[in-house]
Amino acid sequence: MKDFLIGFGYPWRGLGVLFQPRLRALAWWPIAINAVLFSVALYFLVVQVNTWISDLLPGWLAWLEWLLWPLFMLIALAATLFSFARLANLIAVPFNARLCRALMRMRPDDPLTQAAEKQTWRNDLRLIGHEVLKLAVYLAWFLPLLALSFLPFVGFLAQVVLVYFGIYWCAVEYLDYPLSEAGTPLRQLRERIKRQGTLALGFGAGQLLLSLTPVLNLMSVPAGVVAATRLCQEKPFDSPASR
Repeated sequence: MKDFLIGFGYPWRGLGVLFQPRLRALAWWPIAINAVLFSVALYFLVVQVNTWISDLLPGWLAWLEWLLWPLFMLIALAATLFSFARLANLIAVPFNARLCRALMRMRPDDPLTQAAEKQTWRNDLRLIGHEVLKLAVYLAWFLPLLALSFLPFVGFLAQVVLVYFGIYWCAVEYLDYPLSEAGTPLRQLRERIKRQGTLALGFGAGQLLLSLTPVLNLMSVPAGVVAATRLCQEKPFDSPASR
């Protein structure tokens, strides 16, 4: 539990670090991309949610619409915002990478920074490839779980699994930036996250909550990059978490 709470606090600490003078300019582009996609997601959600409910309910259950609307709206809002954040990450890869590198170079003697400096131009290609692969894997898991969450009986279980998936995926998504900068292949990322256990899951839970918090979610992408970088520097991911 101690490691979980430590990890949980990192994304919120990332918000404070984000607007330091040396990082502020690098953070604006990811924030702008996230704001545009969030606006599109919100418009799409408001237009579509009533259609979804009407299609799912047979005519003789139409009277339940007023009861189901808040539940469906909450699930759809969380799912939509989380999904558009994944798209924002893909679009903002070059800006997030620059932000990660700038933060690393504030600690030039750190082993992670020194490993990253040896990777040169290959970092960008690696990160772009990772984001495309992660998006494909994400959709393969997320869409079936989302569909199941709207079904009777199995819906609650699917929603619990969906929350855990969101926590785990946030850890994978953002910890990939500093670890990729240091040359870590994507196939090893899961092993390192598993090695850190509750620390990584705590980070993912904090990042997921941040990405779903109104207004603050606009800054969740660069804040997550900052938080993941500091976490990897302060709690190295090639050894068990410090106790």
